[in-house]
Amino acid sequence: MAEYGKKEPVIKLAPSFKDYLWGGTGLEDRFGKKDDRGLIAESWELSAREGGESHITNGEYADLTLSEYVHAMGREVLGSKSAAFEKFPLLVKFIDAAKPLSVQVHPGDDYAKAKGQEFGKNELWYVVNAKKDAWLYYGLSRDISKADLEELISRGRVTDVLNKVPVRTGDSFMVKAGTIHAIGPGILICEVQQNSDATFRIDDYARKGNDGNPRELHVENALEVIDIALNLEEAGKGPLHTADLKEERIRLPENEFFSAELFRGKDEAQVDVDETSFVAITVMDGEGDIFANDGDTVHRFKAGDTFFVNAGRRQVTVKGAREFLTVRM
Repeated sequence: MAEYGKKEPVIKLAPSFKDYLWGGTGLEDRFGKKDDRGLIAESWELSAREGGESHITNGEYADLTLSEYVHAMGREVLGSKSAAFEKFPLLVKFIDAAKPLSVQVHPGDDYAKAKGQEFGKNELWYVVNAKKDAWLYYGLSRDISKADLEELISRGRVTDVLNKVPVRTGDSFMVKAGTIHAIGPGILICEVQQNSDATFRIDDYARKGNDGNPRELHVENALEVIDIALNLEEAGKGPLHTADLKEERIRLPENEFFSAELFRGKDEAQVDVDETSFVAITVMDGEGDIFANDGDTVHRFKAGDTFFVNAGRRQVTVKGAREFLTVRM
């Protein structure tokens, strides 16, 4: 690995694209994101995951992947909270659900590690845009035994007992491991998650994959990790409707793995960073400049851009963004 000079506190990232069968043109229409393969299902904005890494766009570190950058700079750029993990702990992505995603559930850390994975998968959804009458499934609509749930799954009728939620732009959901869920069509989401692809599909509407065969289901695993009580509890909570709130800075639902804040309505905002964690900044709306008080570079941004801010005591100024999301451990 080459030797590098002064650590730049803020770096701009370029995403890795995924062309899953439910993708559409939403990310190109809204943010100008393009991929040679055509439709984009997901844009992995902050990712050190093999096969889908984001990379640095400019400056001394241009073209390094995020994991290469961390290796070159040292793990202190991740912050003290990262010491508990061997690998980069989080992933931030955009999801364009032009068609519905499968009905699915994610495991927690213990189950995932028992199956050879590094992390479970808890995730946060922030709805960047939702078309009229958009909906998603979030938890269960009534109490049910796992035996009865398995029977409904076998008959292709699991949606009979799912909690169907109308979705508006600005809604946010914390999707805890063990919660049944599915994103419906016509929704553009920014998702924050643990760095994991541990997903167990329960139902996929009899769709076929690119190979012409029905997509694989994982019912046995899913039934092992589904938490019935949790599903009822989370369904009862529903989404946080940020559009109804007046604050310019809103803390979104959080868990032990990450936290996120929504900034909006100010032409200039300051983001405080400390030694405990890096911060990811993803711009939803607006264009302007971002810079740190201890850095030399002023980065231009537009809607859809994501930046990685090294851990350390500093203040980052964001000028011109009408809405942006910050994520940290």
